[in-house]
Amino acid sequence: MSIKTNLIIGLLLSLTSFAHADQLWDTYKSKQVNLVLRIKTTDKGEGKTYIWQEVRVLNVLKNSFKIQIPRTLKIAHLREDAGIPLGYSTIYLESYNDEATLWKLKYGSASVSHFHK
Repeated sequence: MSIKTNLIIGLLLSLTSFAHADQLWDTYKSKQVNLVLRIKTTDKGEGKTYIWQEVRVLNVLKNSFKIQIPRTLKIAHLREDAGIPLGYSTIYLESYNDEATLWKLKYGSASVSHFHK
């Protein structure tokens, strides 16, 4: 390929990356869950088999249940998982109970993306 072609391809790739830089969720993970939230975590949580971490909901990115999501939630993850890091993240959730009032990370700590403090 010529230098001009490589330059154009490079510019197009960087523009595509720039256009998606503000997207705060993983579209692949979001297709596999019913609830995707942008959150802030300030506590490491507590529990025995499941650790329950309290999070503040900043934005609801996906809500297939069409239910009202409160401003704060307790999210479960297995004790052996790293859980939700302190700071800002996007989390991918599945219902912990049949009523969809309790939530847990879909894939343990792999259900967290776009983290920053």
